[in-house]
Amino acid sequence: MAEGADVKAVQRMLGHASAVMTLDVYADLFEEDLDQMADRLDRAVGRADADSVRAEGVGPELGGFRPGRRHHG
Repeated sequence: MAEGADVKAVQRMLGHASAVMTLDVYADLFEEDLDQMADRLDRAVGRADADSVRAEGVGPELGGFRPGRRHHG
């Protein structure tokens, strides 16, 4: 599973009654991956936040903003 195998496929190969059982048995094998995944998620959230800031007020709908007038909000 750490190499990308589908949990349901591993379940069937091992003869487990459910994918939950497969994950329960082998979940501890992925402890070292948790820090890496947390780092990736943090970077993704940071990029999403930066993208939303850059995109604010861009597009056909400017939320009542009119060029040449100061907008205090």
